[in-house]
Amino acid sequence: MTESLAAGTLPPLRDYQREAVEAIVEGQADGGRGQFRAACGSGKSLVAVHAAARLCPTGLVVVACPSLPLLAQTLAVWAAAGMAAQALAVCSDDTVADTAVRTADLQCPVTTRPDEIADWVRQTPTSRMRLILVTHASAALVGDGLHDADTTASLLVVDEAHHTAGWPGKHVALVHRDEHLPAARRLYMTATPRVLSRRRRAGRGDEDVLSMDDVDVFGPVHYSYPFASAIADGWLDDYRIVVIGVTSAQTPATLRRLDPHAVVRAGAAPLRTAVVQTALIRAAVEFGLRRVVVFTPRVAQSQEFSRTLPATLSALPNRTVPRVASPSGMSTAPRR
Repeated sequence: MTESLAAGTLPPLRDYQREAVEAIVEGQADGGRGQFRAACGSGKSLVAVHAAARLCPTGLVVVACPSLPLLAQTLAVWAAAGMAAQALAVCSDDTVADTAVRTADLQCPVTTRPDEIADWVRQTPTSRMRLILVTHASAALVGDGLHDADTTASLLVVDEAHHTAGWPGKHVALVHRDEHLPAARRLYMTATPRVLSRRRRAGRGDEDVLSMDDVDVFGPVHYSYPFASAIADGWLDDYRIVVIGVTSAQTPATLRRLDPHAVVRAGAAPLRTAVVQTALIRAAVEFGLRRVVVFTPRVAQSQEFSRTLPATLSALPNRTVPRVASPSGMSTAPRR
């Protein structure tokens, strides 16, 4: 093991993370498949870094992520651990309609060509770990490159692995098969395991689906750290799920109080946004919320929500508006 990858130089782990690493290393020392299930924000990527350093310090590691922003975040974790000196990203902006991260932002070479992947695999020194990060959508390209280079990945880490469950014919399911992406080990990581039964598809009758309780596909669960444990240990805050509704009778009254042009002119909040903003404000008052994060499908919609929120705030009766009636405590982010 090279000095840069020595376990002592890696970022320290919490107790449950150390237990997870030990379980993964023991379960996959000789290859095969397995799962690591842990709550959101509990440090799954760092666990993968430590496990890779133990299992294949001079091997080829492939990490598959569902989106470009998550790929960039994962690269940052590996780089902070000193394990991305030999990294390649396989992804493109073509599959991302609206994102705050672009391939040009990645601090490593980027390609979508199997021949370039194969050349990189052949030419990159094997004296230390090599890392390929790929979006789920581009996983087959990595597989083509590895086949061209006659190379098998030492470890394939599939992040957000629940995306690969479901219909076996969907593109992201390619990560499960060596003929599409050869790997000696597969580690599936998720906070929300997807367990399914046989489903009926239109015109096809009943058929088997990929379910995360199928050990032949996803392997056994090496370690589980559920949300309840993360909350009890103080690493995550407790939470409640609350449904706030705006009735049909309330909607016209809300809209009448708004500037009539504000909800119809180009560039202003649409009717649906005004209603959602009203429900959000009601929830802030009822539950004394101090900070709110709003998820939207697109960056532009997130910006529009923030821009038009003050108009909705000012149009509502005082009793339904938070004491600090400012959108500064409310942030919006695109959903990925």
